[in-house]
Amino acid sequence: MLVALNFLTICHTRLKVSAYLTQNRYESAGKPTQLRAVYLGIRFAERLVIMVSYVKNRVLGLALVVVLLAGCAHDYLPDTTVEDTEENRRVLQFVEEYRRAVESRDMSRLLSLTSVNYFDDMGTPVGDDDIDYETLQKELRRLRSEVLDARYQIRYQGVTYLADRALIDILYTGWFRVNTAEGPQWRRRLTPHRLVVALEAGRYKIVSGI
Repeated sequence: MLVALNFLTICHTRLKVSAYLTQNRYESAGKPTQLRAVYLGIRFAERLVIMVSYVKNRVLGLALVVVLLAGCAHDYLPDTTVEDTEENRRVLQFVEEYRRAVESRDMSRLLSLTSVNYFDDMGTPVGDDDIDYETLQKELRRLRSEVLDARYQIRYQGVTYLADRALIDILYTGWFRVNTAEGPQWRRRLTPHRLVVALEAGRYKIVSGI
């Protein structure tokens, strides 16, 4: 495309020069009819140079935008907004283990994925609802008896690395079949959430956010 535009630029420049030379020749010979034709040719060449310059500038501008966008592009892990890196893949694979344990209601597996230093303040300033590892064990046993079935889907939105941990921002959709006074019923939850993990002896463990 740019080669074609450059060719047109050279052509109309030569046409314009030729027209001016012809104009001078006809002026010397005193031929007004031919002179008008030359004048119209010059005007056409001037309009052509304006048009070609405009198109050329637009193409160059578009090419620059494409190059800039290509330089900023990132590859993302499938069905996520998380950049595709080796460490991000490792983190998400670990969280997928957690998701499968929730779906299967495998409390032993959930505890094996959890750090003994687990602590969650539940986002409140009071300490009455804080959950540590011991409290988590009791809560998981209670949920095991109350939840009869589960479906748990996760949409990964971002991973942030701190000095000693990683923050995984997710949007989860959970369907839980629970016992109620009217009998077993399905309940649905859709909410943004943050899971916090840390490396312990080379393996990720959940330190907050279950």
